[in-house]
Amino acid sequence: MFIVTCLTVTLIFPVACGTIARVDRIDYQFNNEVKSMATSSVAILAADDLRVTGSGVMLKHEVGQRILVLTARHVTDHLNNVMAIMYITSNGEKRTVSAHTMKASDNFDLALVISDSLAEETDSFATLAGAEPRVGDVLYVVGCPNGRIFNVSKGILSNVFFDTDDGVKHRYYRTDAAIYFGNSGGPAYNDRGQIVGIADMVEGAGAGRAVVPGSGILITVVDIKKFIYNK
Repeated sequence: MFIVTCLTVTLIFPVACGTIARVDRIDYQFNNEVKSMATSSVAILAADDLRVTGSGVMLKHEVGQRILVLTARHVTDHLNNVMAIMYITSNGEKRTVSAHTMKASDNFDLALVISDSLAEETDSFATLAGAEPRVGDVLYVVGCPNGRIFNVSKGILSNVFFDTDDGVKHRYYRTDAAIYFGNSGGPAYNDRGQIVGIADMVEGAGAGRAVVPGSGILITVVDIKKFIYNK
């Protein structure tokens, strides 16, 4: 078993309710698909007092104008099913809505969070990649480290490995893209702006709190699909 530290943030969200800090750390050499996903489909998850707990990514929901967010289960575990989603609407407005966990996995560190009521429209939904990334492929990890700003880190898929947790064997991606304290639950995109993984853990001394992060561990797109579609 490798030694890791989860990335959940325990800091107070530094701006007022309903406000998301601007996206100002994107490398604009990234292609348009990645830029669009990084600035629009990533959400911040917080406790009801707006204490940020991690990141997530918005998926399309079939029932009404609800905000549906895919994240890591450990981001939501300690919130007693009361939380807030902070996101950006289609017209660029910043919004906060109350939410609860719709579904949490017993097998993977994944959860789906849904808004409690209808939310202002957004068409900024991410999609899952149809195929797995290959070792050496470029990845973009997006999240909200420390709850202050959106951050995009570029790297590659370093390797694919297995680890056993509570007697269950799991498959993970390892990446050299920087993952910081607070990235938990944020998406990893391929160069077409499709989700290929979810940020889960950081290896190395100091882990997510370190100035220089260790290797990032991602939940695979295969396991994401198993969770969402009950396969």
